[in-house]
Amino acid sequence: MNKLTIALLITLVLANIATVTLFWVGRMNDRPGRPPGNMEGRPKDFINKELKFDGDQQYQYEKLVLEHRKISGAYLDSISQAKDHFFNLLKDTITTQQDKLTAATAISAANERLDLLTFDHFQKIRALCTPLQKGKFDEIIHQVVMMMSRPKPPADRAGIDKGNQEKK
Repeated sequence: MNKLTIALLITLVLANIATVTLFWVGRMNDRPGRPPGNMEGRPKDFINKELKFDGDQQYQYEKLVLEHRKISGAYLDSISQAKDHFFNLLKDTITTQQDKLTAATAISAANERLDLLTFDHFQKIRALCTPLQKGKFDEIIHQVVMMMSRPKPPADRAGIDKGNQEKK
């Protein structure tokens, strides 16, 4: 092969490597559940960064976060149990409309308790803020809520399929 062919081949290989690299980097940035733009990270860190809490505010904020996590964990367990009960109704050969409504209402009530807890949590955080920080808080709160409610990564299909195979 002559030198021109070798140079062209090397150029094509390098261009291919660059294209594949850019493709994979782009896919990593578009993963489901990844927050857009400056919403990277956990809501707690995002709030702290955006509001620029001082030392005392950070201490109080950390206490609020720990309290919220502890209580919300119990509420999430309650929601999970209510949903388990709801979908266990499928096993019954005779499930009345009232049974379904009662179970669905229990899920709604558990979600309502969690939503009210979270609302109160944000009210307490806002109360920590200086007047200038309150304005910033009001600007970012919808982003924070979006971060908290973004979809979780999909479950591992192999684990799901394996679980279904074991039940057969």
